[in-house]
Amino acid sequence: VIVGGGAAGHAAAETLRSEGYAGPVTLLSADAALPCDRPNLSKNYLAGTAPAEWLPLRPRTFYQQRDIDLRLNTRVERIDVAKQQLELQGGACVAYGALLLATGAEPVHLSMPGADLPHVHYLRTQADGEALAAAAQGAQRAVVIGASFIGLEVAASLRTRGIAVQVVGRETRLLEKVLGAQVGEHLQALHEKHGVVFHLGTDPARIDAKGVGLGNGKTLPADLVVVGIGVR
Repeated sequence: VIVGGGAAGHAAAETLRSEGYAGPVTLLSADAALPCDRPNLSKNYLAGTAPAEWLPLRPRTFYQQRDIDLRLNTRVERIDVAKQQLELQGGACVAYGALLLATGAEPVHLSMPGADLPHVHYLRTQADGEALAAAAQGAQRAVVIGASFIGLEVAASLRTRGIAVQVVGRETRLLEKVLGAQVGEHLQALHEKHGVVFHLGTDPARIDAKGVGLGNGKTLPADLVVVGIGVR
């Protein structure tokens, strides 16, 4: 039994079959969608240049043909190690001989006034990606909170749609800790060339229906807010 319908859980199930394991394989996913290509959610799909059909890593028939019992919308509540079984949300149980936990991560959420407003989006699941892409169709001005990989990919994709984009980040240079100052400066210049405006060295303080207020006193107008401040 594999718990987690992301790339790792999918790859484990596929590899078990390709390496000749013939026993039962059950893949439990809390998501409603098939295991998908998560990186594409912030790239081509959000930019509107790739259809939703591109997102699944494999079609549903792939799991059926390889006798992989894929169960979507299935959340594990408890592991009973003594009985070697999982207790699922709703009360059902699944027995296992070997158990792999591949549950990935959850986005870090903002805790500030307005963080739960309907125009504030996070991006992790295909459902998140679909909701964000739908919101982007009618948006004119977006604020992206977080200036790392997800934030920058979202900013580039929203600019492809012609949306005005401002990015807020607490660092003073983009991705300096990961890629170094020189590469960070190059990436910032590249994004600015495409119309992205940066507000670095500051944090958001509040969100309302019209925009995002920053710790430095500025207010950025926005009808769409995307938060990408890391995962846990």
